[in-house]
Amino acid sequence: MNKLLLLLGVCLLLCTACTKEKTCRCSVPNSQTTHVFTIKKGDCTSINTFEYDDETAAHRTDSVFCVEY
Repeated sequence: MNKLLLLLGVCLLLCTACTKEKTCRCSVPNSQTTHVFTIKKGDCTSINTFEYDDETAAHRTDSVFCVEY
């Protein structure tokens, strides 16, 4: 019985860890520009581009390298 409860606890812990929000920090190659944002699913390292609006350009897309922050 104790082993079953322990196994269920580990499974619950793994399920909640997979759905945890992640904060990603992405840098633009050959630039000092960085972007920090939160994602609900997925992996930070799989993000290749970042699209945003800023004061100087209506719509911009940067190629980025991302890691978990």
